[in-house]
Amino acid sequence: MQRTVIYIRSHKYQVAVIAFCLFFGVALIFNATQAGDNTWYWYAELLRNGKTLYGSLKVPFQPLMVLQTEFFLLLLGKSWLASKVPTMIYLVLYVLGMYFIISNPKWRDWEKGVVLLGGFPLSIGFEDFRFDDYHVLGSVFILFSLLLLFQLPSQIDSRSLYFRSSLLGVLVGLLITTGISYGILLFGATFFGIFILAKNSRYRSSAIFCRFSYNYCSYGGSCNRQLGRCLVIEYNFSFLEHQGRAIRTFTKFIQNVY
Repeated sequence: MQRTVIYIRSHKYQVAVIAFCLFFGVALIFNATQAGDNTWYWYAELLRNGKTLYGSLKVPFQPLMVLQTEFFLLLLGKSWLASKVPTMIYLVLYVLGMYFIISNPKWRDWEKGVVLLGGFPLSIGFEDFRFDDYHVLGSVFILFSLLLLFQLPSQIDSRSLYFRSSLLGVLVGLLITTGISYGILLFGATFFGIFILAKNSRYRSSAIFCRFSYNYCSYGGSCNRQLGRCLVIEYNFSFLEHQGRAIRTFTKFIQNVY
């Protein structure tokens, strides 16, 4: 408790701006009502009732947003307040992603607060950003990908470098299954960034990144053909098992090399 108080006092401007961003985001979440609301809910509900996204419903977008909506329906139910829980989670992750990125430069507390105060409303377009849409989910993946990229030059240990490269691959794979255009752009930018920033082991780090991105996309694509028969929980557990095998394989490879 005492450490928390000391941290708040030493970062008072950043904490105040974070609180403002969260309150402003919550106000947008509870006051935004536009045409097309509950679209994700109905897609998820029809998916639970046996429809297929790409067969019966002819969905023109990637499946991750529908899958996470189905997951929260199973977990929290169908109430209006429960539908706002994942939206507020995305808001918190979005603000924290921006905070972690600006915490790296050696600026003073008030300077970081000013950057965050200006960056948050600019990045969401002030009043028309929807925290219940797939765009914010993609933005969260982009922010944490940037955070991991900024950490690459400081990683002297090869295992830490490979671990962050694998996490970048997972984030890019998640973004591709959220919005394919954003995902492809992030894949190219991240691959280039790893190749430039990971100076000690750029080839292996790039290969690990590509492998994990491919693992998610290839497995996600095989499951997309069955979206209507597989529940999101089954999908997630199967994916974790699939990625776990890949992590063990890369761990053995790294141990054999070093």
